[in-house]
Amino acid sequence: MSRLTYNIIMTKINLNIDMYRFLLLLSLLMSLIKANPFEGLTLISGKDANQNSFTHLVDNNNTIINIWEHDTDLASIAYLNSDSILFVPCRIPILDSTVRLPVGGRFKKMDWDGTIIWDYIVPEEICVPHHDIEVLPNGNILAICFEDRLQEETISKGKINNHDLMILDKIIEIEPQENNEANIVWEWKFWDRLIQEEFEDLENYMSLADNPGKLDINCNLPGNFVDQMLDWNHCNSIVYNNLLDQIMITSRRFNEIYIIDHS
Repeated sequence: MSRLTYNIIMTKINLNIDMYRFLLLLSLLMSLIKANPFEGLTLISGKDANQNSFTHLVDNNNTIINIWEHDTDLASIAYLNSDSILFVPCRIPILDSTVRLPVGGRFKKMDWDGTIIWDYIVPEEICVPHHDIEVLPNGNILAICFEDRLQEETISKGKINNHDLMILDKIIEIEPQENNEANIVWEWKFWDRLIQEEFEDLENYMSLADNPGKLDINCNLPGNFVDQMLDWNHCNSIVYNNLLDQIMITSRRFNEIYIIDHS
């Protein structure tokens, strides 16, 4: 094949790819133009012009059905249960500027009239919640949070390149109790799923190819090394499938979605 013929073929391929992209974009735009909103209500959490945090329940005519005003910023968004109880993940003040935002830790339940009926802060020694939550059918709360692992711990897991800390995510299930108390009734840790193929004498020495449900502690990640170690997973969103009793979470750092057996 001559170079001229090769260039013509590649040009045609690129033109076809560009055409497919154009048609896909056009299809998406037409769908947005012709789309109609679902019948129902929409819950919106944000800030007003004075930087005061709120949650609004609105209909499709932009009529405000109810307003909840908050005494602190939100860590993500609030969720309204079928019994009209609002679950609110809140930010708490932090002194460590290296910790990624939005950092939560405080959880509230509010009734329809805006009265706080439960107010709980997760102890920092358990973990530091951040980003999204999921309210389970039984009223428990699934929360994403991060935990610190010291250098000697990461070495014991077979980490080749190290930093003073490795910060990675976990999930906790919070069971609200009376008098603003709570129980942590379930947890799941990325730390427990780390394996490596470098050191045969370590207990987590396993074949990566044979263990798709595990993560390589020495994998290459985007970003500079310090950012990787201080923000290893960067999970953002969490959702629960009640029919299968499974949890799905997303990791921005890994560009992956994980499905976890909650049972």
